[in-house]
Amino acid sequence: MPDDFEGLRKLQPEPFAEQLTQAVSNYCERSPWDEKLPDEVWQELCLKNGIMLPSVPQQWSQRITSLPEIMDLHRRCGEIDLGFALHFGIVSGLVSVPVINKGTPGQQERMFTHMLQGERWGLGGTEAFKSGSTVLRLLRSHFQHTAQGIIVNADKRPPGNSGKNLLMLLREKGKGCFHWCMVERQHIQTELEETLGLRRISYGRNWVNKASLGEENLLPAMGLKDVRRVFFTTRLCLIGMMRGAVQRCVQIAEEHAHNWMIGRMSLENLPIARSDLEQIRAIDQVVEAFYRYVCEEIDHREDLSDRLFEANTIKAFGSELMHRAADIAAVQQGNLSFMAYDQNEASRYWRDTRGFTIFEGPNDKLYDEMQAVAAKEMKEMMTEDATMSLITFLEKCPTTRGFLSVMEVYDQNFSVEDGTEIQIAKIHSQITGERESHNGTLQRIIAKIISYAFAIKNMQRLDPNDNQEGMQLLVQELECLLVQVRQQTR
Repeated sequence: MPDDFEGLRKLQPEPFAEQLTQAVSNYCERSPWDEKLPDEVWQELCLKNGIMLPSVPQQWSQRITSLPEIMDLHRRCGEIDLGFALHFGIVSGLVSVPVINKGTPGQQERMFTHMLQGERWGLGGTEAFKSGSTVLRLLRSHFQHTAQGIIVNADKRPPGNSGKNLLMLLREKGKGCFHWCMVERQHIQTELEETLGLRRISYGRNWVNKASLGEENLLPAMGLKDVRRVFFTTRLCLIGMMRGAVQRCVQIAEEHAHNWMIGRMSLENLPIARSDLEQIRAIDQVVEAFYRYVCEEIDHREDLSDRLFEANTIKAFGSELMHRAADIAAVQQGNLSFMAYDQNEASRYWRDTRGFTIFEGPNDKLYDEMQAVAAKEMKEMMTEDATMSLITFLEKCPTTRGFLSVMEVYDQNFSVEDGTEIQIAKIHSQITGERESHNGTLQRIIAKIISYAFAIKNMQRLDPNDNQEGMQLLVQELECLLVQVRQQTR
């Protein structure tokens, strides 16, 4: 380790974040937007600026850290360059969480010591034409034990940080259990592929053909729940970079509206532009509420398998809000946003944020998971009260309990009339019926209503003077969703 590494360990979170932010900003400003992050740059950020120190457990980093500090670093990087932020998130979150949760002390020491020294890792979970739960059901990448160790055959496409070391998800041949396996880059063949956005990151096909590895590369066996638990954690932890991206989109929109002149009047004085600015600030408030929830309520080292609604909402609804913010910033600039990718920051964020609605589980699939769990809870609550309304259900659901009281503080005249008229028995009969299962419209609406209720509940984390636009956005859109449910359950 370099001489100044001990000094980095002793820095308090704020000065540590400031020196790291400056180093990341310096790199991003002097390099082309489509440059893949070089190994030597990442190694310098690790050794000179300690970028991985907050993400490594204390026994290996000799530094006391917390999830709020990690989220703050992700936020700062997201505000500078979303592609860089995602690369940082892959190494510090996607790869670190499985090793923290399942790795032996020896495996953790090996992985985290190398990470601190600048070794780059990606997560090899997805396979071609499969994602989400499909990967687990149809996983083809596998290993088998031999007298000398294990033989690995894998085909992963398209993990971020392709061409680097990969923590691969494998199944044991002939058995139903899963393992994470540490596979160094010398065992991996890679074909990189071009992407429309997030160009700092290398994506592509990565395959391993009969590689002979030691047993120490194989993390302990897991079941399906263990694998899903990892992704609940990583979905929650995406909120840091989402928050930073939205903050930057707000800055872009405000700066453009202030500086762009139409005759003698700035754009910000036109009604349509003021409406855009109000909406993007409202989005910023909602995403901030999600950010505070994760920082105040989540410990990424704990079992988060009971946080499906929370994880899926923050990833799905949060990424949709982030993309909406980028869309407002881009559309506001008119033709300027259609300039080349490397010439317009708003268009970069528009393209880069789109990817967040897809990876870590496509949003539609996450909403499907939510409504399936909601249907089971509805069935259980219907045994207690056959005439229970949708609003009462949301008030009793652990994830959204208390949202109505927050809403009533915001607007005492809001009667949630549409929600109190709708009985969950009618909803349940449709979302579990054969006809509706092929459509999915009502199912997704119910999942989104849960997301909105969860967001409203968490708006109380913000100062009442700073959450009015966000509350108005949520309440208005929730009302529209309730109207749709009432129409479909008549």
